[in-house]
Amino acid sequence: MDQGTHSSNTLYVLLGVWLAIAAFAITTFAILAARVPSESAVIAPLAAASVYTLAVIGYVLLRQWRALERDLIIAQARAIVAGEEGRAKLTFLGAMSHELRTPLNAIIGFSQVIEQQVFGPIGVPQYVEYVRHIRESGDYLLITLNDVLDMAKLEGGTVKLPSETINTREEAQGVLRELGAEAAAKGIGLRLRPGETVFASCDPRSLKRVLQNILRNAIKFTDKGGAVEVAITHDDDAVRISIKDTGIGIPAAMLGTVGKPFIQVEGNLARKNSGVGLGLAIASALMKLMQGRLTIESAPGRGTTVTVILPAAANAPASPPQLALAAAAAR
Repeated sequence: MDQGTHSSNTLYVLLGVWLAIAAFAITTFAILAARVPSESAVIAPLAAASVYTLAVIGYVLLRQWRALERDLIIAQARAIVAGEEGRAKLTFLGAMSHELRTPLNAIIGFSQVIEQQVFGPIGVPQYVEYVRHIRESGDYLLITLNDVLDMAKLEGGTVKLPSETINTREEAQGVLRELGAEAAAKGIGLRLRPGETVFASCDPRSLKRVLQNILRNAIKFTDKGGAVEVAITHDDDAVRISIKDTGIGIPAAMLGTVGKPFIQVEGNLARKNSGVGLGLAIASALMKLMQGRLTIESAPGRGTTVTVILPAAANAPASPPQLALAAAAAR
C-alpha cells in the first residue's frame, strides 16, 4: 500500500473514532437525563466535562486530520511527478536510441563495404581484419543499445503483445539454426530433443526473443566441449520449453536475483563474458506479458535449466501424424 492510500484510510479511521465517541456521549447523557431528571445539578457538570473532553479530543483529531491531508496531497504530487519522470525517461531513451543508432548503423554499413572490398582491393590484408573488428564492435553496441531501450519500454508498461497459435517446435528449430554457428565456433553441441509437435498461445516474435536470450546465455556460460539441449513438453494447460546446459551454473544465493535487470552471475571483478545482464530480465518481462513465466534450476558446476512455460493453444491445428491417421480412417 502506498503512502497516499495509507493516509486516506487513516482519515476515515479517525472520522469513525470521532463519530463513535460523540455517539456514545450523546447516548449516555440521554439515558442519564431520562432516569434522573431531578438531578440536573449533577448531570450538568458531567455534561460540561464531557463536552470539554470531546472538544479536546476533537481538536487533537482535527490536527491529525490536517497533517494526514497534507501527507495525502504530498503523496499524490509525488506520484504525479514519478509518472512524469517515467514518461520523460522513456522519451529521453527513445531520443538517445535514435541519435546513437544512426551513427552506429553508418559505422556498421561502411565497415561492411570496406571489409568486402566492394570498390576494389584495400592492398593491406591487415586492414580488412581491423575493419572486421570495427563492424563486430558496432554490432555489439547496437545489440546492447536495443536491449537497454527494450528494458526501459518493458518496465514502463507501454508494451502490448498480440497472441496467436504457434508451433513451438518450429520456433525452437529456427532459433537453433540461427545460433548454430555461434555454438559451433565455441565447440558446444546444440540440439533439439525429438518429440511431438506442440502448439502454444503467444506472440511468436517475443517467444523468439526469449529463446534467443536464454540460448545465448547458455552458450556464453558453457565451456568448450559442453552441450545445450532444448526439450519441449506439454499438458492440457501449459507448454514447457526447457533449455538445459552444462555450463558454470548459478549459486543458490543468486537464484533469487537472476532475471532482474543488470544482474550477472559472475562477479564484476572476475567476469570473463561481456554483456550488461539484460538477457534474462527481458525474457522474464516478455513472458509475463504473454501470460507465461520462467523457472530456473541450477547449481554451481552442474549447469542450468531454464524452462519457458506458456499457455497451451486452445484450438491447436492437427499435427501431420494426426492428419495421416484421419486420412487413413476416412479411407
